[in-house]
Amino acid sequence: MRALPLPTARFCPSKLISPTRASKATALRCWAMTGSAPKTSCRVAVIGAGAAGLVSVRELLREGHHVVAFEQGPRPGGVWVYDEATDSDLLGAHNSRRRVHGSMYRDLRTNLPRELMGFSDVPFTSQMMGTASTDRRRFPSHSEVLAYLNMFAEMHQLHKHIQYNTQVLQATPISADSSSSSRA
Repeated sequence: MRALPLPTARFCPSKLISPTRASKATALRCWAMTGSAPKTSCRVAVIGAGAAGLVSVRELLREGHHVVAFEQGPRPGGVWVYDEATDSDLLGAHNSRRRVHGSMYRDLRTNLPRELMGFSDVPFTSQMMGTASTDRRRFPSHSEVLAYLNMFAEMHQLHKHIQYNTQVLQATPISADSSSSSRA
């Protein structure tokens, strides 16, 4: 896994966002901070390509921004990516231990019905997912949620905006008066 420190990259003022923040609010703050017209695009980094990260990338792209998401794993899905491996040191006593991202277990099913888990414009239904749907239960398995997120990423062509196998170790926002040129 390659580590990417971000201080050398330039992004919109203070626009290195966690996917849990509202992407439209981010775009509006970007406009307010730069004094530019709302259609001026900013470079925005999104950390993580789970459910919130994917929808953040999509919404920021819709607003006309240049977006890159940094995902530490090899594919989108965030916590919904299941890995049979476990941490080699469950107590965390050794820094050199093999770390496993995620707390998923093999037979996990959601505790929310799929109707509540879907995005408002892309319902989480087996009809919407077509052949990608393998679990038609109302409380589906983790693999069904992952298939839905993959379908969403493909539907909106988000893969080309995600840098996989990249762990963000540090992120430093730039100020509004910084040069708009890119050093990345």
